[in-house]
Amino acid sequence: FQRFIDNTYGTLFTYSGVRKPFVVSRILEHINAKQAKKRVLLVIDGMNYWQWTILSKALTDAGITCSSNASIAYIPTITAWSRQAIFKGDKPDFAADNSKEGKLFEAFWLKQGVPGYQIVYKKFSVNEPLVVTDISPDTTILGLVCNDLDDIMHGSILGNSHLKMSTEQWITKSGIVETILSLRARGFQVYITADHGNVEATGLKNLTMKDKVGALSRGKRHLHFTNETLLQGFIEQNPNVEVGRKGLSLYLRKQEAFTTENSQVITHGGSHLWEVIVPFISINEE
Repeated sequence: FQRFIDNTYGTLFTYSGVRKPFVVSRILEHINAKQAKKRVLLVIDGMNYWQWTILSKALTDAGITCSSNASIAYIPTITAWSRQAIFKGDKPDFAADNSKEGKLFEAFWLKQGVPGYQIVYKKFSVNEPLVVTDISPDTTILGLVCNDLDDIMHGSILGNSHLKMSTEQWITKSGIVETILSLRARGFQVYITADHGNVEATGLKNLTMKDKVGALSRGKRHLHFTNETLLQGFIEQNPNVEVGRKGLSLYLRKQEAFTTENSQVITHGGSHLWEVIVPFISINEE
């Protein structure tokens, strides 16, 4: 898979998303090519593909037909860039975070000729559920974000077995299946994806103060530096750490994390298959 990332990943951004969104930045282009009058994109932050299979079963049990495909997250697989890429419909701005993704989502659809009053972006969670009946009947383009699974993932201290159980509990308590049924009942064509997945990793080392110098952003599996000199300095100081590189970012390729040596953590930011391959789902597509 890492050879695929090295040899093919970069070329995927040149492909049209009309037939299939090979990368998450092409998802809006794909949805725009569809003929449905009302469309909703639900982004479940941090949901990897095996978690999707659990949700898929719950949807199937409720009589919902899903067409399951996959897309490729933006690397490094962090929310600030990969989710931004989804709602921007383009490569992300490295200097930006997710605070303006609602505006980016609106800007994309305005360019497609959709009136502003028909475009809505919302976040929801277990504690702040989405009230589908509150969505204006005028809405034809709806963007939704749910951070629950990302929050659950970062809090899973007992590995994937803990995360699996928590995912099943979330499906029940969140009412996500009922929410999707309600959206369908109101005439929305539903699309589901994730900005990145997650991987169970083993602690490699804690980052030292010297490692962190010049890192604009950092996580357990990625570092983004202010300049080339600092990036090269990290590589030279850590010759035994296997990293990939994209621009001024470094990311871990194996199941390792920048945390206490030999400890277990579930996280994201690197180029492991479970972080990069995300579900792209259409429900009852007409």
